[in-house]
Amino acid sequence: MADPRISYIDPSTVKRNTAATQRVLGSNFNADSYLIVDNANPKYRYVSSTELEASLTTKDTEVAGKRGVKVHNLDGTLSNVVTLTVT
Repeated sequence: MADPRISYIDPSTVKRNTAATQRVLGSNFNADSYLIVDNANPKYRYVSSTELEASLTTKDTEVAGKRGVKVHNLDGTLSNVVTLTVT
């Protein structure tokens, strides 16, 4: 199976202490894929082989800074890391 690949995230910047829905767009996602944001697992849902949707809470965005976002498939494959910025 091919490694998951993130093309981009939308939005790539969110404000501190706000909840947000984030789209993770790329390829080779599957129903067993899960999302990792700085070693945490926010709520997410599988949309398609090219999209996951994350529900970021105010807890996820309480501290300003950069967060690494990646996708992990249960077969052990990992995507590239893209950056989410909290301002």
